[in-house]
Amino acid sequence: SVTLVLQVESLDDGPALVLQGPGIKGRSTMRARPLPHDFGHRLAANRALFPRGVDVLLATDTAIAALPRSVQLAGER
Repeated sequence: SVTLVLQVESLDDGPALVLQGPGIKGRSTMRARPLPHDFGHRLAANRALFPRGVDVLLATDTAIAALPRSVQLAGER
């Protein structure tokens, strides 16, 4: 596994990603910008590698959001 730290401009704006999985009670909506247009597909592909894969940290100058390789998009099979 590897940890990838990505600097983003905002964790309050951008396309909505509805997440679920270990550490998330029910479902949670996350927004970040900028992200690649296919970021959701990349998360799903990363999850398919579990327990291998990439843990992603999204960081602004004042906040951090962690997306472990176990995170799942709501509705993902």
